[in-house]
Amino acid sequence: MKIMYQINSLETVYAARFIYEGYKDAFLEKGHEFFTYTANSNLEQMLKTIRPDIFITSLNDYNLKFLNLETLAKYRKKGLIMFTQIRPWKKQNNQFGGSDLQNSYHLVKLIKEGKAGDIFFHWLEQDDSSMVGFTENTGYKFETILLAANTKKYYYEYDKSFACDISFVGSYLPDKYKFIKSYVKPLMKKYNFKVYGSDWTLGNRMLGLIQKGAQYFNINALKGVREMQLSLEDEHKVYSSSTISLNDEVVVDPIVSAVSQCDYAYHPTAIGNDHCLST
Repeated sequence: MKIMYQINSLETVYAARFIYEGYKDAFLEKGHEFFTYTANSNLEQMLKTIRPDIFITSLNDYNLKFLNLETLAKYRKKGLIMFTQIRPWKKQNNQFGGSDLQNSYHLVKLIKEGKAGDIFFHWLEQDDSSMVGFTENTGYKFETILLAANTKKYYYEYDKSFACDISFVGSYLPDKYKFIKSYVKPLMKKYNFKVYGSDWTLGNRMLGLIQKGAQYFNINALKGVREMQLSLEDEHKVYSSSTISLNDEVVVDPIVSAVSQCDYAYHPTAIGNDHCLST
């Protein structure tokens, strides 16, 4: 099959980049063809030239800014299947992608009108409380497509330069402030603790604002103003060389919303570290 995947900016330092890499590696490993659609791509030209079987996107204003649904509709009539990741129906957190879909009336309208996709999905389980109401209000069911360990990028490889008691890989996002202040920072004073990620300093957060603005308005010269502190080639070495890899996932329903970064990025069975703790 031919897969076409939308990620507007490959320069992003957040989860969208890692999820994209996971899908790309998985499809290529299975022998499929994979094509990347970015804000700089020509949608009509790519669809006409490639004739993909599947188009994967996420339903949000940022993606819609660079996506012509009428053009997609023309190819959907010819057999293209559009897979659309949706937000939780009810609010989970304050991070991008965590706000509720039910109050985004224009997005719900697109779903009801059949313009937003053919198959709607999330990595949330079918009984997750934050999805209650989606099917009843849109007329569409949602599928659960779980994120998984990317064993092409996350595998065991010890490197003494990354050795430590505890590691934390992740951005210092507002929803994590309380957890980090209460649990992570005290540990930094007691153990050999290494932190990797974005937004940990005022300077990095300021660069992040510039970068996000450049990505939204597609200003190529500034989209890469901030790079990932830890390369994809080295990330697995951190987990392999840490006694404990600490992770935090902010959720509303901790019983049924237990998807954590460990699950899709660095599952301990895939990389061989001693422990991966998630709250």
